[in-house]
Amino acid sequence: MFFTHAAESPLHVSRKLPFAAAPDPRWRPFVNDGRYADYQSLIQLTDRQGGSYGDALVIARRAGGGGVVYGWFGLFNPTYGPRLLADLFDWLAAETAP
Repeated sequence: MFFTHAAESPLHVSRKLPFAAAPDPRWRPFVNDGRYADYQSLIQLTDRQGGSYGDALVIARRAGGGGVVYGWFGLFNPTYGPRLLADLFDWLAAETAP
């Protein structure tokens, strides 16, 4: 299992990151239940054949305003977590700048 993201994503980490089951293997993907007018999946959990197991890093906005940035906690491990957070905050700052 790997975390993957599209080439056009704002992230500067490897396009394929290993799923780290330790210390807590519980997978909790974000589910798009249709409440969001704008839904951007930045990272998905995939298997070796490319099958998706859901979204690990998401930006979802409601039509009337407001939204959520969701990241599965296992993404933010010491190996690639700091780079992911830096990329995410840089991109969010650029997207929301006046």
